[in-house]
Amino acid sequence: TIELSDKQFEVLANQPVRFDLFSSSYRGEDRSGEIVAIDDTFTRLPPLQTVIRYGKAGPKTSIPVRIVAHYTEMGTLALFCRAIAGGHRWQLQFQLRDAEEVREEVREETVLEAGVICQAGEAVQAAFSGDDTARLDRLAKEIASLTELARDEWPLGFIRELADILLQGPQVRTRSAAHEARWLNLLGFCLRPGFGDALDAERIKTSWKVYLEGPAFDGNTLVQAEWWIMWRRLAGGMVPGQQRQLSLKAEPLLNPKKGKKKIRMSLQHQLELWMLIANLERLYVKDKIQWGRLLLAKMQPGQVRHQHFWALARIGARELLYGPTDRVVPPAEVAHWVDVLLGRDWPQVKPLGNALAQLARKTGDRTRDLDRQVSDRLVDWLSQHGMEEQKPYLLEVVPIARQEERALYGESLPAGLVLRAHREE
Repeated sequence: TIELSDKQFEVLANQPVRFDLFSSSYRGEDRSGEIVAIDDTFTRLPPLQTVIRYGKAGPKTSIPVRIVAHYTEMGTLALFCRAIAGGHRWQLQFQLRDAEEVREEVREETVLEAGVICQAGEAVQAAFSGDDTARLDRLAKEIASLTELARDEWPLGFIRELADILLQGPQVRTRSAAHEARWLNLLGFCLRPGFGDALDAERIKTSWKVYLEGPAFDGNTLVQAEWWIMWRRLAGGMVPGQQRQLSLKAEPLLNPKKGKKKIRMSLQHQLELWMLIANLERLYVKDKIQWGRLLLAKMQPGQVRHQHFWALARIGARELLYGPTDRVVPPAEVAHWVDVLLGRDWPQVKPLGNALAQLARKTGDRTRDLDRQVSDRLVDWLSQHGMEEQKPYLLEVVPIARQEERALYGESLPAGLVLRAHREE
């Protein structure tokens, strides 16, 4: 731990600030607190653009602070701004260890004061340690009140703190079906999409132990639904083998073998399972083809829901959100799916059009793009059905925009996490 006790800084609170970061592998003689010139021995890191929250919806202010840094055994640099008066503290965390190059970009949009994070953690522990199910139901509102942030605005670092608290005591989910359903829901929300933080791989390993144990109240319909929703939310952080285990577990539920007793499931339960399968982007192509054909066979006019179209589009997408390009379903297979879709009379045109646009989205990669004849046919279909806004995706390479990610992922992403690299506007 290093504290720059002989230097006083000021941090601007309740307004956008930017921390410019540099690293070097060559400057072994530099000492903490030394002021040095930036030259070509430094590598510029992505800047952290954030808002330091101070007080209850407080005005813009400047707070005298000391800088404290701690390098952890897990390879992260914890950098603290500690107020000289009042004991307030804000933590900014950066990943320094070597890791495989990932596509996602993290911008910690809000940094909460350590005391507020502690209060939220205590609220989580108190809610799950008691028998007041009403408090469990209003826990999210309680946390939102403490942070003065809506649920979808909770920053990545904060929700991972909550996830760690939940993972420290997974046995609380066995207290009742209500406890388990709320535990699954909150953990999935706080750990979605399974990556983005330096320690997420370890969190997924811990979570997987829960999968191996199975749900404690498997007969409860709410627990059943929340179980699969959680694994869909965490799937992006799983290795291919784990994703395949999930798909094998879902197979007898969605495609029971002849002669086997069918397990009765609600429509919502089935839809959650299909959305889970669609988010398993690291499945082998042959498995994706089988799942896509099965889903297509089950999609019948009059019975289909918009989630079915969404799931088929994710399974056969030309541009994956986090998976590697070698797991993209071949164009010839998807062209067949397009033929089947266009050959049926669907009452829901918009979900179909959205799905077709993703199935035929132009990438500039000839191994992934559909034949020009198929694309032209779809462009004409979109024009005939008044869906002009979808045509650019088939005619030119359009990078996935930030506003698209929520629709493609199926729900909101943590504040500050961007799945794909974006061109500057």
